[in-house]
Amino acid sequence: MKKHVILLSFLILFGCSEENTESQIEKKESIPLVTWVNPIETIQKKYYPALGLINTVGAGNINWSTSGTIEEILVKEGDEVAKGQKMASLECEMQILDRSNSILLLRQAELALDDADKNYERAKKISETGSISQEQLEKLEMAVSQAVLNYESAEIALNLRNMQVEDCDIVAPFDLNVEFVFSRLGNDVAIGMPALKILPLKGMRMEVMLAPHVAKEIQIGNTLVDENENIWRLSHKSGSSDMTTGAMNTLWEATEESNPENGIWVTTSIDMGDVQGYIVPLASIVQLQGPGVYLINDQDEIKWIPVDILVENDNDALVEGLTSSQRIVLRRPGNLRDGQKIRTGE
Repeated sequence: MKKHVILLSFLILFGCSEENTESQIEKKESIPLVTWVNPIETIQKKYYPALGLINTVGAGNINWSTSGTIEEILVKEGDEVAKGQKMASLECEMQILDRSNSILLLRQAELALDDADKNYERAKKISETGSISQEQLEKLEMAVSQAVLNYESAEIALNLRNMQVEDCDIVAPFDLNVEFVFSRLGNDVAIGMPALKILPLKGMRMEVMLAPHVAKEIQIGNTLVDENENIWRLSHKSGSSDMTTGAMNTLWEATEESNPENGIWVTTSIDMGDVQGYIVPLASIVQLQGPGVYLINDQDEIKWIPVDILVENDNDALVEGLTSSQRIVLRRPGNLRDGQKIRTGE
């Protein structure tokens, strides 16, 4: 009888142990297994692809950069014009008046900042004697911060007014010949309307329309390479964008003698300079509210965070928003969610 009881107890214990082991295995298998990588810090060249229209012996148009009434036309058809020479302009009294007001406001903001600085410095010295409270000193410090913000805002406003005044004039971006004058004195024009048809006196030119955020990043002297490996240098860009498309017109000069076909479109790659970021495999990018990656914390739990993709190719992406010490999910089984526990595999 005792033997039967012992045997039965052993079977029960063995069965429970087996069930617990199976339960642990099942629980472990329910936690997804992922592989991970560390982002690699690097500095790379950033390029922007664009289409360009080449004009070698052909002509191109120079467009108005703002709207208004034509006040001056200083050239006629057949004139040779030197780079930097003003060729036409709009009535600009309002823009000039706005700029004068902005200059005055900047001067006032500069004086207010100077006064705020002096008041704060005097109060700091007085506070050493205990004649002024810490609260009063903090208020004066806040007044300095506000004065700095006001000065910076006035400076930005003046820069904008300067651009608006500059946009009233059409200036030769390079040595050229005037082929046709579209405009007449007293005409009202809108932004983007053609003003002059021009012919470069020498060399070649390429016209490229760019998105505003790209055009604002590049500077005169930036280079691009076309599909035939010819190098071009930026010589002119509009100060304003087209109201309908938002695109900004840029003109590029050839840096060396070549003989591309006239009036053709070519693909180009614009050198945007060096950018610092982190290389991650393209497979690790997960699109939720935009591009992002899953981070793994010390407790092997995951969280999705957004990243900015600067450059990408077939296999990797250069991104901002990470550090090289972080672990990011590379391969994952199905969908993941924030806070989910995972198992890591090297």
